Amino acid sequence: EDQDSQQLYSLDVLRVEDRGENDQLDVHREFKENIVHDINGRYEVKVPWIPGTQLSETNETQSRLHLKRVERKLEQDECLPKDYEKIIIDHVASGIIEKAPETPTRELVSYMPHKPVGQQSAITTKTRMVFDASAKPQPISSSVNECIEERIPFGAEASPFMLGATLEYHYDQQSDAVSETVSILRENTYVDNLMMTGTQVEDLQKFKTEATGVLKSGNFPVHKWEGNVVSLESANMPNPGKILGHVWNKTENTLKVQLQDNDDGKLTKRAILSRLGRAYDPLGIISPTMIEGKRIHRDSCEEQKSWNAEVSPALIRQWNK
Repeated sequence: EDQDSQQLYSLDVLRVEDRGENDQLDVHREFKENIVHDINGRYEVKVPWIPGTQLSETNETQSRLHLKRVERKLEQDECLPKDYEKIIIDHVASGIIEKAPETPTRELVSYMPHKPVGQQSAITTKTRMVFDASAKPQPISSSVNECIEERIPFGAEASPFMLGATLEYHYDQQSDAVSETVSILRENTYVDNLMMTGTQVEDLQKFKTEATGVLKSGNFPVHKWEGNVVSLESANMPNPGKILGHVWNKTENTLKVQLQDNDDGKLTKRAILSRLGRAYDPLGIISPTMIEGKRIHRDSCEEQKSWNAEVSPALIRQWNK
């Protein structure tokens, strides 16, 4: 909870946090020197391990227990087992994962447990395989996440950095003929989501064509296009749609913020932090409205009550406003 609180009040939300970029130049330089574009058009990159860190022992036992819990979860759903099996088969066929040998090939092996995570509101992939790179054999041991670089940046902390750095490298290889499109891709991409606005349909069509080609050449296929110009959309796109967690009414061209707060239980420091954390807003649209909630959480911490103790009546009244 303390770590969550620090993140909650981080100045990063105001874009003024020191990202320590100068300290990470060596990591980025080494990453670019070792990147490989194979004959199939895919990029192969090395995981950026933190110097001096190491995995001290295997987490096989804990991973097998995790697998049994996942199997019990799958047994409770009629469709999920088939969906998850298809994901595993597709991942193996695509080279994303491979079957681990029965006998470890190295003295020390670390496993990343996985589980199905569903999102029925998603347009394309409703079930995903999510890995847990934080898994460790015991509390004092190191996990994969604790041994890889995370500062400059699915399961692994370094994943966003690896994706972002690979895309930057790929953009650097493009010709001047698509320089304008590449510039837009650099400046308007959030992880694997792209946003672009324009006033002329012809310009948007040109960008769509060029962007699709640029990304395809690096084996980054575009799964769907959504917009308020029907002719530029992929087939069967719903309206409203979603953009970075917000509901997008394409007819009215408006964004709607949906916050779920249906908890009727007692208001505690833990509950306040949980409810504030539910707001997925990478665009920062509702950041100003979250300040009062963060102030209430700060005041609740100053009451020096336990995490599960109800806060004072005064703070409850302020929260309910």
